Amino acid sequence: MGAANISGIEATFDANQALSNSLHVDPAGGADTATAHLLFSVGAGDSGTATEALPALGALPISIPADGQAVVSGRVVTTEGEAPVSGAVVDVQLSDTTGTMHSIERLITDEEGRFSASLLTFAEARSYRFVASDPGRHPSAAVEIPAPESGVSPSAVVLHLGAQGRLSYDLTDSDGNPSPGLIQLRQEGAKRQTIYAVGSGVELVPPGSYEAVVTRGFEYEPVRVPVVVGLTDPASLVVVMKRIIDTHGYLSSDTHVHSAPSPDSRVDPALRLRTVAAAGVEVMIASDHEIITDRHAQVLASSGAAPFVLPIVGEEMTATVPEHNTMFPVIPDGTPRGGPIPWYQMDIAQIVKAQRDRGAGVVLLNHPRNGCNYLCLIGWDRITGLPTMTDEARLGLKPGAALWTWTYDGLEYLNGFSGVFTRPEAPEASGVFEDWQAGLNHGHPWTAAGSSDSHSPEGIGYARSYFASSTDDPAKALESDMVSAYVKGDVLVSAGAFARVEAVA
Repeated sequence: MGAANISGIEATFDANQALSNSLHVDPAGGADTATAHLLFSVGAGDSGTATEALPALGALPISIPADGQAVVSGRVVTTEGEAPVSGAVVDVQLSDTTGTMHSIERLITDEEGRFSASLLTFAEARSYRFVASDPGRHPSAAVEIPAPESGVSPSAVVLHLGAQGRLSYDLTDSDGNPSPGLIQLRQEGAKRQTIYAVGSGVELVPPGSYEAVVTRGFEYEPVRVPVVVGLTDPASLVVVMKRIIDTHGYLSSDTHVHSAPSPDSRVDPALRLRTVAAAGVEVMIASDHEIITDRHAQVLASSGAAPFVLPIVGEEMTATVPEHNTMFPVIPDGTPRGGPIPWYQMDIAQIVKAQRDRGAGVVLLNHPRNGCNYLCLIGWDRITGLPTMTDEARLGLKPGAALWTWTYDGLEYLNGFSGVFTRPEAPEASGVFEDWQAGLNHGHPWTAAGSSDSHSPEGIGYARSYFASSTDDPAKALESDMVSAYVKGDVLVSAGAFARVEAVA
């Protein structure tokens, strides 16, 4: 089963059906039209309410052999007092023929703590496993039951959750102003919970003793303090974030960030802005796949991140071939997806031109080597500056298609925690430093960009780029400053360091 956030709605789908091998695209550009019929079922609450309607339609919620269906119900209650827990999430897992468990449903309890789901029955031995979770509580112990036989009512499932704790936090800078910060609660060195804080607030946290590690990116001193979360009054965490690195004249940016408008991310845009602020990143490029949206600007004020983050509209154009590209800034055109570029069968030069025509001031080549991406695919020769591949059809492109262009403004020098130097065991899939150096040698000084390519709440700003700015205040930052810096190359890629170098004749 797969899951996605589509326009704010949690969607669960059969990945085998969605990625069916029955559809094929001719790589040479011939007959590539086919028809597929997919059934979508929508529920008012959890995935259980969506699948309840399927049996009457003669459809099963997942495409595996089954003998029928049976309703499994249960309750989620507290360990002490057996009080019902409403709004808890129940993860339902099914074993495959090897005994490996796979999540197939996410149910939500009602006011009485009850849940139910219509589950498949099997002739062969299989089992279902249920686990409950709720913010501020430790997950329940797993309850496993045999898959019910057809026509047999299974036993009710009872899941127990412990007490709920609370943590009150207050983060300020050295001047007493509210500060964003990333709060990690650790036990025995292991991360138990992450809080993306902006100023003060209260977070639900399971009771227990923790080490709180509070950070604000590379520029502020980390703070480590013990915290004990009890069962009654909220625990208190008061931290002053002290700046230790002077980045005057530069703002930090992450040019490759995904959130829920992107089909492969489930991070709400407001949460995304808080994750960016907590990481100490000041300018964020919204580079979602095949959508151009200003949703982040719309929720900036309500997110609490307005004083700390400037969101800029961009797009990661997801051309499978030649390669993914980030372009910014661009303006949504008012259509549902904001007017992404239809890149099919465009070559690399046509793609960059289309991005310029769309209004992009900066175009970056994303992850050019990682895992044998585009520079690896075309066998790009650093000495000649040309691809060694000559057969365009191998990439599904038409004869005469351009396989290379120097018209990019820059490339992703650092994509997350990836290395930059050539690895002897994988020379074709590595060596972005050597590629960047080759650009200099050929008279094409690419701007090196650092980005996280984050799809989850974690990882923002690792790596990042500092660009020359006329202001140090993100709320007053100018898109034009960032565009100018990336075009001129006045950008410093960082995985933790910020250096000023002065050359005196």
